[in-house]
Amino acid sequence: MDDGRTKTFLSHLYREKEIHKEQRHKHVVHKLVLSGSFFGLSQLTSNPHLFHLFLYIVPFVALVHDSYIFAEHFKVHRVGIFLRKLECPPACKEELDWEKFAHSNPERNAKWASFTYTILVTTFSVLAIYYSDYKGAGVLADLFYYWVGLCVISTLAVFGFSINLRIKIRDIEDGFK
Repeated sequence: MDDGRTKTFLSHLYREKEIHKEQRHKHVVHKLVLSGSFFGLSQLTSNPHLFHLFLYIVPFVALVHDSYIFAEHFKVHRVGIFLRKLECPPACKEELDWEKFAHSNPERNAKWASFTYTILVTTFSVLAIYYSDYKGAGVLADLFYYWVGLCVISTLAVFGFSINLRIKIRDIEDGFK
């Protein structure tokens, strides 16, 4: 490949990495806005069915966004690994030193903060619905417990998805060694 085409290709890779970072950020913001809005709307209604409807939806909105956040995180790392492992690095020495430093000292808590928020949102939704009027027995109480089970299974599925993506990142890194 000639030098001009190589620079164009690398420019596209850097742009792809930035696009995925932007998408990840958008999903975090949308998740916070939507879940906050649903909580707010549930408080504005005097209709208990609407109150519950909003609270039933919030955990799943958060989990869907978590899936996208983890997927975008994977895409950013995939491009980063490829750029870091090129035989003819496209970057200056300082950028390469920064990449090595950042790779050896990763920020592990930031990506889990969003997932922790989802767990807190789900917990609050469960408690709010339970204490609002499902303390009794009957069909609605049974549906509530099925919903709680679905929340737990969905949360575990998204967590498993995130672990799977982390394993793929590790495998990609190992494949370049």
